[in-house]
Amino acid sequence: MNRQCMLWLGSLFLILALLFSGCTDTAEPGHDTDATESLTPAVQDLHVVAQGHSEYSVIIREGASDAVVDAGRSVMNGIQAQTGVKLAWTDDYVEEGDTAPTKEILVGLTAREESLSVLGNLPYGEYTVQTVGEKIVIAAWDEESLIKACDAFINYVRRSAAEGELTVAADYTASGVENAAVQALPHYGAADEAIRFVDLGDACCMLYADHTDVSEFGEYLAVLENAGYTCFAYREFGKNLHAVYTSGEKVIHASYTAATKDARVSIEDAYDMPLFTEQPYEKVCEPSVTLVGQEGYMNDREGVPNQIGLCLIFRLEDGRFIVVDGGDYVPAAGPLILRTLRNLAVDKDNIVIAAWFLTHTHSDHTGGFVHFTEDLNYHKKVKIESIVHHMVTKEQYD
Repeated sequence: MNRQCMLWLGSLFLILALLFSGCTDTAEPGHDTDATESLTPAVQDLHVVAQGHSEYSVIIREGASDAVVDAGRSVMNGIQAQTGVKLAWTDDYVEEGDTAPTKEILVGLTAREESLSVLGNLPYGEYTVQTVGEKIVIAAWDEESLIKACDAFINYVRRSAAEGELTVAADYTASGVENAAVQALPHYGAADEAIRFVDLGDACCMLYADHTDVSEFGEYLAVLENAGYTCFAYREFGKNLHAVYTSGEKVIHASYTAATKDARVSIEDAYDMPLFTEQPYEKVCEPSVTLVGQEGYMNDREGVPNQIGLCLIFRLEDGRFIVVDGGDYVPAAGPLILRTLRNLAVDKDNIVIAAWFLTHTHSDHTGGFVHFTEDLNYHKKVKIESIVHHMVTKEQYD
């Protein structure tokens, strides 16, 4: 072989070697690959209904509330209305040893890993709809937010579905805020524990958690501190606990009731907290609680025996009283309250109500209070040191 041919073959081998070495992936772990490469397949759109058939089921939590059940059914009915196909419907129960189906629409807090993963990162008061693998997760912690989330998905179905067809884009998401009052409240308990919210008015909202215990409640107080809240007050009453936490923007009251094993956590906008100090006193009697009006009296409006509505009188160890609500709006209520106070008083000539609480303005809770305070004779016999009220409107306050 002549010298020219050998040089030509050598050049050819060199070129081939360079080509083959260029095909070898030499990228180091953690380094970005070329923009044209894809190490994992792209997430596919979800064919919820195809050619008049669906492999999907709507899933809710086993034992879910009526509101969650209705929300789940609204999703099923919304899909059926647009596609003519009715999806299967069931709860999240799976026999031991079995695995959950891969194609599901999860509504609310279910036992599925996908639901728990989404809810674990979702603040209270918000809702979201997103795809996780081949599942559609409709998530929110409270019922009102969940209804909004279902409505958002149903609106998407209306825009996207056709007769016998519904495809959900792989990148579809929807989100929103239904209850901004609880967004700043950290999660209570485990990720799979159901909670509910109660609107207390005036932008104050309460989280209610049942089937909890004192240990879990204590862990939550630590969570509050880690979230930047400062403990303002803490009290133990037997096995019951109460704590107040503050931040620059919010005030949180947290209480645990041992008898019912539940926790209540309210959150509202920050306000000036009163200076809390122990007041020395002399014990002159045993404390007591009296429900006024159980003996009944003649109701002027109907002429039949009736109770007084709600009025609770707490006698304190120092002989003063705390009254909660004021009974029904009938003239007999005022004298009955005064008579009960005199019967309980240590010093009948010095009856002091440290605080009179009015929880709301229904007449069976404030009527007796009105009659009591309008009668000038009562003013001479009873001193009311403070009135604590919750009035929703200016008209009710007046």
